[in-house]
Amino acid sequence: MVIFTGLSLPAMAESEPSAEDLARFRARYQAALGDLWNGNPLAAIDPLYQLFQDGGCLHHKCEMRLAQAYRYLGEVHEAHRWAVSAVERAERKGLSGAEEYNELGICLFDKAKLDPVLLEESLAALRQSVARHSSPGDTYLYNLSQVLLVAGETDEAGSILQKFQNSEGLRPIIEKGEAVFGEYERLAVIDRKYAKYTLEAKRQGTEGQILIRALIDAHGKVADTEVLRGLPNGLTEEALQALRKSKFQPARLNGEPVGAIYHQSIDMRLTPALVSQHRIGGDSDNH
Repeated sequence: MVIFTGLSLPAMAESEPSAEDLARFRARYQAALGDLWNGNPLAAIDPLYQLFQDGGCLHHKCEMRLAQAYRYLGEVHEAHRWAVSAVERAERKGLSGAEEYNELGICLFDKAKLDPVLLEESLAALRQSVARHSSPGDTYLYNLSQVLLVAGETDEAGSILQKFQNSEGLRPIIEKGEAVFGEYERLAVIDRKYAKYTLEAKRQGTEGQILIRALIDAHGKVADTEVLRGLPNGLTEEALQALRKSKFQPARLNGEPVGAIYHQSIDMRLTPALVSQHRIGGDSDNH
């Protein structure tokens, strides 16, 4: 285990929350992630910190997300403090810790630009991340290779990079919020399709937000999906169908197409026209 000392944060609540509190924690956490993923880390900090104080970090990765938010803002020392807290929580709860050690390694690498001594600690944290992750080919391994290059460990770095070049199975999967070294171009939506209201959703007056995480592969195809927040009366299914019909330009890392994680937020709201259709009793599914 890697120990990083000399950094302290206020203690969070440790009592076991009720089921209702857990549901509220999840909703607050997802809302903060939305800000983080959509390029507004400053807006995510206060909600995440309050969640930390209220005990929500017992069940969510608030400390790691706070580290990311501060790192995006260039506050490397504050980011480092939260990354250490995230690692300590993962160790205390017996979690994998792969994500937490990856974030810590990147924070230490940023600090190493001011204090080169920290480069070895960055490598140690990234090695922990790789060792604790279940998949052999991923962002964490790629990040380790890049820090090895900076540290002058060219043989080991070259061996890792060779694996990426020779095997389609060893591609870094890049998610908003993850730190990745190298020249990276985000995936782009070329043609987004939109979910339609189902007749039952109109009748029931169903409204709300759907949040979906999808894997867009190196060919720009939707390879897998996960519903993080759904809506009833067929709206989630409509949103998934629209996502699968959408067209994407794949992400690129150092010029090579790579798989990437895409988060899509869909706001389903009944417009006056839809409400009018509902009252009249029409069967149209159009917006």
